[in-house]
Amino acid sequence: MKNASTILFLVLLLCFSCAAGAANPAMPPALEKVATDLTAVLGMVDDELSRGAARLGDPALKQADVRNILRMLCEGKPYAADCARVDRSGVMAIIEPEVYRRFEGSDISRQEQVIELQRSVKPVFSRAFRTVEGIDAVDFEYPVFSPQKDFLGSVSLLIRPEVLLARLIAPLAKKFPMDIWVMQPDGRILYDADKDQTGRMLFDDRMFQPFPSLLALGKRIAAEKTGSGTYEFMGRRWKNLVTKQAHWMTVSFHGAEWRLIAVQAVSSFAGPPPVASQPADPALRELATQQDFQHALSAGNEVKALRFFEKFHATYRDVYSIQWVDATGVNRFGYPEEASLRNYDYSSMQTPSSAAFLKAVIEKKETRFTVPLIEGDVGDIYAVPVYRGGTYLGMIYTIQRRP
Repeated sequence: MKNASTILFLVLLLCFSCAAGAANPAMPPALEKVATDLTAVLGMVDDELSRGAARLGDPALKQADVRNILRMLCEGKPYAADCARVDRSGVMAIIEPEVYRRFEGSDISRQEQVIELQRSVKPVFSRAFRTVEGIDAVDFEYPVFSPQKDFLGSVSLLIRPEVLLARLIAPLAKKFPMDIWVMQPDGRILYDADKDQTGRMLFDDRMFQPFPSLLALGKRIAAEKTGSGTYEFMGRRWKNLVTKQAHWMTVSFHGAEWRLIAVQAVSSFAGPPPVASQPADPALRELATQQDFQHALSAGNEVKALRFFEKFHATYRDVYSIQWVDATGVNRFGYPEEASLRNYDYSSMQTPSSAAFLKAVIEKKETRFTVPLIEGDVGDIYAVPVYRGGTYLGMIYTIQRRP
């Protein structure tokens, strides 16, 4: 049953990726995965708040019962700051957990999400703002009705977007050759791997003013729900200015929109690839037979192995990247870093290319295949097995990127 479930999941993933690629071939599958996961989490919270609101409409509830319902709504959600019962006049009557009870009695009737909820009597998902509790959060408000359908107020759940998004994005960023940041259409950055950027306003903050191409693309991102473009900004660790390719899409939820932006440094593949002095394929076969290289892989000496990869890439600049997937199907590393997977287990089946790479590792023979890349576009793969003595070390492979 486990194998059948895995195969079914892979088929569905491949179908989804192909369908998405037909609409926008360049959209990175990793970005689509984050969008899907985020939609699922928000949908779960929506269901729980809906049930909580229905229970809170019971006139027989005592204060202890209300507190218990609010505690249960917040439990198991590291991204939830607090939950509150808001009365019909817009006052937070009861708040959980206990650390925030001192704000009970606070009037939030002038906050835009409360005004909208009272106007529409429908769920509202606010923009991020500074709350009366003194934190930056998004307020998810759900209307509460009596059994007679009279409007009684709402139940509120404060979400720290940077915590929610980090749980979805950070694990991918560690493995895949891209960064993902999230922005509201007003320019507020909800999440960035660089924590110093989170919470800043893209169009107003001094940090971003020296980068006009970023501001110009930011305006497009704010105005368009999906698209792609390039901009210049500082690279990781702020050491140098780099050109970045960006793809973005939108997750919409109860009136709010979050722009999810995937970016990758394009220095390694921008422009037409230079012509190599000789085909790279024979050189990859030759590299697989070099004893020093074999020893570096078997000893887990990443620094030494990457020196071989760097030299190879410098010689064959038409190669997008050169990487190593070990005998267990884990893609350990590659060169250049911004175009390589790191410690990604293909058996997890999280990418459309997983099955093809696992097949190559299992068959242990020279092979070619074409796959969609997790960072977008399509790659032609040439893979060669590596042995040390009689021990199989996995496959080294090159990617030729098709724009």
